[in-house]
Amino acid sequence: MAPKKRSSPGKTRLTISLSNTTLRKVDQAIDGQQLRNRSHAIESLLERSLKPQISTAVILAGGPATAPIGDRGRSTGPSPASTPKPLTVLDDKPLIIYTLEHLKRHQVTKVIIATGATGHQLQDAVGGGERLGLSIEYEYEAEPLGTAGALRSLKKRLTDQPFFVLAGDVLTTIDLTELAEFHFQYRGLVTMAVKPRVTQASYDNVYIQGNRVIDFQASTADQSVGIINAGVYVFEPAALELIPDKTPAMLEKDFFPQVSKQHRLLGYPFQGIWFDIGSESNYRQALARLHRDRRDRKKRAAGKTVK
Repeated sequence: MAPKKRSSPGKTRLTISLSNTTLRKVDQAIDGQQLRNRSHAIESLLERSLKPQISTAVILAGGPATAPIGDRGRSTGPSPASTPKPLTVLDDKPLIIYTLEHLKRHQVTKVIIATGATGHQLQDAVGGGERLGLSIEYEYEAEPLGTAGALRSLKKRLTDQPFFVLAGDVLTTIDLTELAEFHFQYRGLVTMAVKPRVTQASYDNVYIQGNRVIDFQASTADQSVGIINAGVYVFEPAALELIPDKTPAMLEKDFFPQVSKQHRLLGYPFQGIWFDIGSESNYRQALARLHRDRRDRKKRAAGKTVK
């Protein structure tokens, strides 16, 4: 009698049949890192489908256009001087497409892009999201509202469920599903993704006690590494009621300090890709990381070892 195959501790071996279409989608999810093989991918996708999910996201893209960085504007054609940061081209596509594809991978179905005077360029490039399998809406501000003011203007459209908020000029591979799970587990009003980072004058340091954010301070010259706000959040709709009625209103100055004093702001540390592509230096680093990851994926697909 042939010995029975043993399953991993705490697991039961199953035999299932999947359509070829479903199997192709499973294979596309395998990245060789977080999802190593078909079995791992199927288990992970099933677990995620059974957990609370967030289906709506807001992308904050109302910042002013800046001078061109790298290939900004190459694929969309507008004057570089008036091109918004989310249209910065990284390798072969605009940053905002990377962001939208990432949201789609984490079960987001509806995206609201909060934008300003150059927002028509984003709408021309992305449209209503049909090509990406998303429903994309736009909120245009007549005057600069600031990051908090832009969210305040969406109160009537974000009334039912928690939602993601992402800065439009950030490239990241943060696991949004795990971020949502953290938020639901610890029940904060807002959860902020935070990341260790070499201190720069442009970043405020975030101070955490347990899983709560307790303070923000500007970076100082004698600090080599700090914990920074990564510009990715989960908001409860009730949080929008606490945004002050002023214009412009900024999350970092006018909202987060208030919520942290109430001990209702959570900090979610994560590892992974994170780049603010607002400078030439950061843009080049992000591009190099994308190229390296692409090479690594090709090596894994060919059965080679990645060092």
